[in-house]
Amino acid sequence: MAKRKEPIVWKPADIGADPAKLGANGRRSKLIKLFQPVRDTKCEILSADTPEEAAGKLAQRLRDAKVL
Repeated sequence: MAKRKEPIVWKPADIGADPAKLGANGRRSKLIKLFQPVRDTKCEILSADTPEEAAGKLAQRLRDAKVL
């Protein structure tokens, strides 16, 4: 039954609205540019013989990058 039911479409005149204030004409702001930023990721694999040595290398890299 829902497949056969047609939706009701209201026009601005049907509800007493000013067409100049609806849709793209009635917007307060305009969309100038829409984009998806490019993600630039860099990955560096640290290799070490022991976990302690790897942690030391990681800590030094973070200090050099001024993260720590």
